[in-house]
Amino acid sequence: MRKKGYIFVARNYTPLGIKGEIDLVGYDGNTLAFVEVRTRTIREDLPALPELSIAREKQHVVVRTAQRFIAERHVGECPCRLM
Repeated sequence: MRKKGYIFVARNYTPLGIKGEIDLVGYDGNTLAFVEVRTRTIREDLPALPELSIAREKQHVVVRTAQRFIAERHVGECPCRLM
């Protein structure tokens, strides 16, 4: 991702007081990206789609954690995305 121009500002971000963790936080241009790193395989020769392993509850936890990051770091107005 660095080769594609991302500038990372946090790794393994875990806020105090709430459940949650975000693997990587970085900027892709002006967009703040919250990255959940997932690896899945069904068999050694058959990879699965990692995005299918993030249940709705986990999505809510990631969103809440991203909101806490934005508040704690006093991030100004900018587009954000979850990856």
